[in-house]
Amino acid sequence: MEHIDKISLDVAVWLTPIIALSLSLIIGLAIKNAITNFMCGVRFIMGEAFNTGDVVVIDGSQEALIIRVGIYETVFQTEQDGKTLWRHVPNSRLDFMNISRVIKQRHEN
Repeated sequence: MEHIDKISLDVAVWLTPIIALSLSLIIGLAIKNAITNFMCGVRFIMGEAFNTGDVVVIDGSQEALIIRVGIYETVFQTEQDGKTLWRHVPNSRLDFMNISRVIKQRHEN
């Protein structure tokens, strides 16, 4: 019986760091997206290239109005097929989007 207790103690000592490392990895991966969105949002806000109310062109073709620049997501208002849509974009995706601010619009008569 004493031999079995020694084996179980040895296994517990060996498994404890593996379990702790596994849990740390799982928790780290779970909060990775939240941290990425937060950091991209802070960079987007601090860069001051875009503000709420700016008219922008997304990916070269879709005109949008910036409704809200948040820490985790940015909200764009677009028009499509006569409907007004709000497009919620996680801030981590803003780096991969081509966003151009409209400075002056041409009005054709």
